[in-house]
Amino acid sequence: DAIRELLGQLERMRVEAPVPDELAEVRDFLVGIFPLRFETTTGIATAIEPLAVYDLPDDYWHTYRSRLETVTADDVLGAARELVRPDEALILLTGDAALLRDDLAAADLGPLEVVPAQA
Repeated sequence: DAIRELLGQLERMRVEAPVPDELAEVRDFLVGIFPLRFETTTGIATAIEPLAVYDLPDDYWHTYRSRLETVTADDVLGAARELVRPDEALILLTGDAALLRDDLAAADLGPLEVVPAQA
């Protein structure tokens, strides 16, 4: 049931825009914690890497907060429709396969593969 609920929530993200209060709360949180990522040399190095890997503009981090502050509910919905694909989800569980296998097979979530733990 929990897996189906999760997949349902992911699908809901694709069809329902976030409510204004939730969007504002998340946006304010992300804007507020942004400076914390630059508190350590590791944080700075971690921030530099995507600039090179994804060929981002030099001012990417300088303009990040202002760009984040302008994100709308429609922007979030559009991104979710493009990027969130519950029908392609790979679900990974850890635990005793003997205890989980029957329930997972009955849930009919797709092919089930058991991978033994490595010693």
